[in-house]
Amino acid sequence: MALKNELKTGVLLLALLNGLLFVFILSDAYYLFIGDLPEGIPYSEYLHQGVYTLIFTILLAIAILLYLFRENLNFYSKNQSLKKLAYVWLGLNMVLVLLTLTKNSIYITGTGLTYKRIGVYTYLILTGIGLIFSYIKVSKVKTNWYLFRMNGWAVYVLLVVFSTVNWDRVLTRFNLTYAKSPDLAYLFTLSNSNLSLLKEDIALSRHAFTDNQKKSLAEWELEYLRGEAQKEWQSWNYNDWRLSNELR
Repeated sequence: MALKNELKTGVLLLALLNGLLFVFILSDAYYLFIGDLPEGIPYSEYLHQGVYTLIFTILLAIAILLYLFRENLNFYSKNQSLKKLAYVWLGLNMVLVLLTLTKNSIYITGTGLTYKRIGVYTYLILTGIGLIFSYIKVSKVKTNWYLFRMNGWAVYVLLVVFSTVNWDRVLTRFNLTYAKSPDLAYLFTLSNSNLSLLKEDIALSRHAFTDNQKKSLAEWELEYLRGEAQKEWQSWNYNDWRLSNELR
């Protein structure tokens, strides 16, 4: 009787949560694709609220599944309704991930790419992977430890892969090429890696850099080349070698 009552409670809980999340997704999609944002709410705040909501719902989703699909409920022969509702719950959360991904992409296309926005993409990728592993855990009757272990490996692999990318050059190239209204001042806060890209953009007059920014870039370049000339061979690395050749 205790198992049956737990099953009924789980079914009711997931049904109510699915209905609530479905209504939220409809309203979110309406503001994103059809209607205008409420007055007084800028797009940046709209995006941040979506990310915060996503963080809360994903943590809630995984916590509920870890609680419900533990021990005996995993093997109860009449748990099919609970599993179906769990699949719907995971699917709705994946839709929420895609909506947030769309909002972040629209924002980036307009104002440019930053490290915080890359962080949003990273979180969305890890969230999608976590939802996939949650589906496998429920459908294949895996343990809770399986979910923690696989998500841990996903975080580790993604961080290793991302550490091989020169993000300062990626940010600069994207913002100068694709962003409609890039924050040029932000690009001057990055490392030396983007010096040649800024110099090239100024030479081609693609964007309206101020005279102070042009002067600052020339001083920055001169200081960098002087520092490189004083380095010994032990300090050699590919990125600095490539940048020095590009500047010269």
